[in-house]
Amino acid sequence: MAQVKWVSRKQLDKIEKELDYLKKHTVWVGFVGGEADKKVDGVAIYMYANFNEYGTSNIPSRPFFRTALNNNRKYIKEQLKELLGKVATGKMTGENALKSIGLEVQGLIQDSIKNGNWESNASSTIRAKNGRGQPLIDTGSMLRAVSFEIRRK
Repeated sequence: MAQVKWVSRKQLDKIEKELDYLKKHTVWVGFVGGEADKKVDGVAIYMYANFNEYGTSNIPSRPFFRTALNNNRKYIKEQLKELLGKVATGKMTGENALKSIGLEVQGLIQDSIKNGNWESNASSTIRAKNGRGQPLIDTGSMLRAVSFEIRRK
């Protein structure tokens, strides 16, 4: 049986304000912000990430982003439901809920980059990198560039 808890008008107004915040804001996770714009070997990190996600004529597809989201779809939905419940009961602000899910999904993408079973780099790439050549993380710049932003809708 559901438990009923009475809240004051002031508490209700605060909850309504936080829910309104969620209606007006969204979280973007991926290659957003300053780190993603930095260049490695003359290419912006967000472009390098895109080349690896979808592949090019010289780079095999290594869909780390789609893999992270597709493999964790149910988990992400559960987390969103839990966070919305916390906002709706006054236990968390809308901004903190978006930050929490942003950090969570950021971590899932980073884990996918680190732990995916990606096609090896070409031997010419490994030679050019002086023996280093772990796909997606040989320099760590792409891994560090995964982030999130809260944006107004």
